[in-house]
Amino acid sequence: LIIFDAAAGTNHVITLPPVIGSGDRIVIAKSHRENAQTWPAGWTELADYTNAGAAGLSFAYRDADGTEGATIDVTTSGTSSAAWAIIRMETFAAADAPEVSAKTEADASSLASSANLTPSWGSDETTWITAFCAELDPPRTVSSYPPSYADNNTYVAATGSGERCYLGIASRDLEAASENPGNFTLSGIDNWVALTIGIRGAAAAAANLTLTKTLA
Repeated sequence: LIIFDAAAGTNHVITLPPVIGSGDRIVIAKSHRENAQTWPAGWTELADYTNAGAAGLSFAYRDADGTEGATIDVTTSGTSSAAWAIIRMETFAAADAPEVSAKTEADASSLASSANLTPSWGSDETTWITAFCAELDPPRTVSSYPPSYADNNTYVAATGSGERCYLGIASRDLEAASENPGNFTLSGIDNWVALTIGIRGAAAAAANLTLTKTLA
């Protein structure tokens, strides 16, 4: 895990994992404070969900081809701190793009949970990712993660100046036609938005994931 922090702004420089093989899939979850996100060329935004209570969560991915560079710049429509987590996958079904659920949100809850997702490929080995963003006022922590989500359990709080937010993420590999992750338990009531991502696994091989988390 690699952690950085920097001042809030409208341009967030994301450092990609130091080792990326050609064909690896790079998935980034980025929290923000209700600002529209602009991802660079070559990246596909899967979702950018917001909560009226000032929490935002954006997901994007790219299949590496050697031209992705060491960093990317993600611009925002307003000044905000941000936190992000990067998952690098070596084994997956390259012909299938990741799929994303509808958003869930709450304006005052200590239980953050993402929605059920039923991917188009049906029952198959799938990497399921659940994530949420909440505003960081006052500071919160995650006391427990969704049941059975034992991989990549990560909580990242943005520590820069300005309006701040935090990100929680977890994943699991499971052969199933649909998945409805359970709750992240927060240390206090907060405004949050959440989603579920499904990434189809390669035949006869579970996904190999490497997680990097960053805050700014």
